[in-house]
This record gives sequence, structure tokens and C-alpha cells, in this order.
Amino acid sequence: MNTHSKLFRTAITATLLATATAGWAAGLVRVPGNAPNMQGARYLNAHSPSSAMSFSIALTPRDRDGLAAAVHAMQDPNSPQYRHFMTHDQIVAAYGPTQATVNTVTAYLKGQGIKVTGVSADRLLIHATATTATVQRAFGVNIADYSVKGSGTVFAPDNDPRMPAAIAGVVTAVMGLDNVVQLQEHLRTAAPAAGTIAGGAGPSGYSPQQLANQYSWPSLTDTSQAAGVTIGIATAFTYRSTDLNKFWDGYGLPRHTVISVPVDGVTRRLNDETTLDIEHSGAMAPGAKIVVYSGVNPQFTTFVDVFSAIFNDTTNNPDVITTSWGSCEPNNTPAAVGAEETITLEMLGIGQTIFAAAGDGGAQDRCTGPAGTPSGIGFGQILTISAHNNADYPSSAPGIGAAGGTSLNLKVDPVTEDTWNDSGAGGGADSQIFAEPGYETATAGWVSNNYCFEDTHADGFGIPSSESCGANGNASRQSSDLAMDADFNLTLYFNGRWLGGFGGTSFVAPELAGLWAIVVATRRNHVSDQTVRLGPFPSTLYQAMPICGNIVTDIASGHGNNGIPGTFDTADGWDHPTGWGVPNAQSLIDYIGKGTCDP
Repeated sequence: MNTHSKLFRTAITATLLATATAGWAAGLVRVPGNAPNMQGARYLNAHSPSSAMSFSIALTPRDRDGLAAAVHAMQDPNSPQYRHFMTHDQIVAAYGPTQATVNTVTAYLKGQGIKVTGVSADRLLIHATATTATVQRAFGVNIADYSVKGSGTVFAPDNDPRMPAAIAGVVTAVMGLDNVVQLQEHLRTAAPAAGTIAGGAGPSGYSPQQLANQYSWPSLTDTSQAAGVTIGIATAFTYRSTDLNKFWDGYGLPRHTVISVPVDGVTRRLNDETTLDIEHSGAMAPGAKIVVYSGVNPQFTTFVDVFSAIFNDTTNNPDVITTSWGSCEPNNTPAAVGAEETITLEMLGIGQTIFAAAGDGGAQDRCTGPAGTPSGIGFGQILTISAHNNADYPSSAPGIGAAGGTSLNLKVDPVTEDTWNDSGAGGGADSQIFAEPGYETATAGWVSNNYCFEDTHADGFGIPSSESCGANGNASRQSSDLAMDADFNLTLYFNGRWLGGFGGTSFVAPELAGLWAIVVATRRNHVSDQTVRLGPFPSTLYQAMPICGNIVTDIASGHGNNGIPGTFDTADGWDHPTGWGVPNAQSLIDYIGKGTCDP
């Protein structure tokens, strides 16, 4: 940044402080963990003061720790609350912010000249809009435009927002004052020079039926398999219905009812990731209904709204959710992570099961900065990008199923399957945010790690104390949980043509969601209750392993995923790149769905 820029920004700050309204000038406190780190960015100019900004205020739940404790009890087979999930209204009544809190915060915003455009049904998110100038005055920040290598021009505040103590005390995050944190789709292609990315006359690569045969799936044409179950797709941008039908028709698979729910506006931008998630979740879950929650962009804050839309959609009320978008943990602002994690707990509390791609950049996870770069500013509550160990969020959250990747070769006899590690591919790492959950530590033979960032920053992320490491030297959540083929031998139909040579854990998350839809349908039929749900996937899987280990096939060959020989390597039993291995689908369906463990 040059001297002129520094002087210019100093002048802006002085002017703002001199003209600040009494609403925030006296008794201000910071709402920490909101401002992204702009180290390495080039300052361009002040953001246009007249431009409209849409943003959200995430309120703190009434009893965050109580909500986490309730979700934990729902996962504990020894608890009388095991799988006794709550309804949406029960969650909101017991743990959501009160209407009085909402009224207080909205009154404050309106008093600052901010227009409140809506409040989520669970009262956690207040949506608002104002000009940049109004936002700067209301929150005591300066918003500027920056040039970021590889990302173009972005805008961001120079500090965390400030509010009166009474308001700040009930606010977790102020989201939308920047557009720096963008989630990545976990879809990758082989090198274009290989000639695999091309429009063809028909499908190429491994078909859903071939994957079904490899992983012992039930029939992909029997629509009774997942009938009555709804899969929710958490994504950005949109899809074309004709593409979906071309894909399913091309493989002789049944079509699906697909419902679109736009989030934060309507977008016409087609997206290959969104298309893939619908096609492959549907392929592996015949008879399921699919609801697509499409954000207008891939910003982290937009995805908070996407997950909020899913939880609060009591009409479609999906049973299984999948997302193939994520970002390196240190790239995310702590406050936004805390806001999304609260919504995740709500979703788990009503029995929804969530899968997320574990990432396609190895344990480095394609972080947008060099090793040692801090991710935020303010009070030291920041993560630092690691050279060899960055988990991908949201798959790093303890209640979300982290989908890893393998490299499957069906062209040899016998068939081989190893860790997917092409050009640093694959996912799985140790979280810097979340504590090691009980289902991991309770598993026989489990090897804990011994470090978590939250050991010394337990309040920095707005997550429940039970999910925070809490004490120096405690262990953290490790992923992945389960894997499937993610190598460059997979296909989708997008924008009017067949595309081959694709891979990524983007394929694995929706396919596992498809499998889980069949598990849910099987369980419902077995107990004659079409309202049954199964809740968090990881705890269910880890609890099942000592009792019925043949629900998976271990993947014990291939290299590690963090670039250091002997570290994070594939191993017997659980490992970072593949979790417990790949599913034996029918055995998993029989055990979780019916309680039967086939030899």
C-alpha cells in the first residue's frame, strides 16, 4: 500500500469518527471475528458510499450450549433422547433468540437508517440493506475495494463492526460487509491436454450402475428404494432441467421430482457443480425427491443463508442434505463459522443428515494464501494457514459427514482401489476449530491428535463450549469419514453436452447422500413410521464400526494427502484420506436400516 493510500484511509477514519452518531459513539464494543484478513491484498480505493449493501445480522441463540447438549444426547445410544429429534418449532422455542431480542436489534438498525428486509423463521438471522455510507456510520468501519491475486476486485471493512454493548452482546456475526470469503466447488477436471473434457455423443467414464455394482448398491431403477425421502442440495447458482433428464435418461435411470428454492435472489447462471450434485444424488437414490437451494453466489455469507433456508423450509423439509462447496478453515472468518454452526446444530436437532465434500487439495486444501498467513484480524482470534494440515469447512464440523476420495480402476482384473492423490487431490485433515467428538474418542483403536487452535481461543468462533477444545493440549476433530471414487473417470451432462474426465469429492458427497436416502427409507419401512430420521452421519457410522465392520471396505493402499511421507498416509482402519473406507452399501442399509449385520 502506498503512502497516499494510507493517508487517504487515515483521513476517512478521522472523518467518520468525528461525525459518528451518538448511537455508536458512546459505549461501543467490537463484535470480534468478522473482518477478513486482507494481508497481501492491494488497496484500490474507498468503496462507493452510495452503493447498496445487503447484509445479515446473526443473533446468538438463547442457549447455545443447551442446543449442543441436546444434539449430543440425540447421538448417544445410552441416552433416553437417542434419535428423539425435535421439530422445527420446538428447536426455535427452546433455543432460538426471543422475539424481544429481535425487536431490540431491528429497532437499533432502523435507528441507524438501515432497512430491515426480513427475519428468518428461527429468528437467528436479520436481513438488512443500506448504503455503504450508512453501514460505515452504523458500525464504525471503513469499507474499501482491494485487488486480490486470483480473485479480482473485492471489498472489505478495515475492522470488526462496533455496536453498543447491549446490542453486541446478542450478536454473533455481521455478515455481508465483505465479499472476500468465497467457497470453492470441489469438482475437478483432468488436464485439458488429455482431451477428456469434451462434448460427446453419449456418456463416458464410469456409469452410476458401475459404481453401484462396485459398492454393492441396490437397484438404481427401483424407485421404491428411496421413495418418500427428500434430498436437499446446498449450492450456488442454478441448473437446467433438460440437462438432468438427459443424464438420467442416458443411463437408463428414473427421473426425479426436482424443486428449486432460490436463496437471496434468483440467479440464471448455470453451474456444473450444482448440476452434478443433482444428477449423481438422484442417480444413487431412485425415487427420492430433490430440493435445490440455490444461492446467488458462492460467498460464505450466502451459504449461511442457504443452510438457514434449508432448516426453515418446513414445507419441503429435506431429510438428507449434501453440499460440495467448502473452503479452507483458515480462510473463513470466525464469526461466520459460528453463525453457520448454530444453524447446523439446529438441522441436526431435527434429525437431518448432512454430507459435505472433504476437499480436493489434499490436507493443504487449496487455501488462498501461503503458509503462515493469518485469516482474520482482531484480538488474536485468527487461524493461520498451515503448510500441510488444513481441514475443509463445513466437512470439518463434527456433525457433518466428510466425504473423502479414492481412485478406482475397473479396467484391471482384479479391480483396484487406492487413495485418490492425483496432483494433491483428496481431502481430510485435522480441524483447527472443532474438538474431537465423543464418537471418535470412543472408537476402539482410535488415535487422537494433540493440538487444536481453540485450545487457547475457545470463545473466538462462537461455537458451543462442548465443540470447542477448551483446554490446552486437547485433540481436534479429524476427517474424512467415508469415501468413494473421486478420480478423473466420472461424467456429467451439463449445458447441453456430455462431459467426461471429471473427478473430485464433489461426486462423493451427493452419492453418499443418495445412499443415506435409501437407508432412511429402509428404516422407515422397517419400523412402519414414515417420519423417522437418522440425524448425524459420523456418529452413526463410528458407533456401527465395532459392531458391524463389514458395512465398509477398508482402503489401505495409496499415498497420503499432505505431502509428507508417513503422515496422513492411507492405513489399515481409519485414515484421513478415505476415512473408514468405502461403503458396502447393501450391508450398511441392512444394518442401519434394519439392525441386521450380514456376515
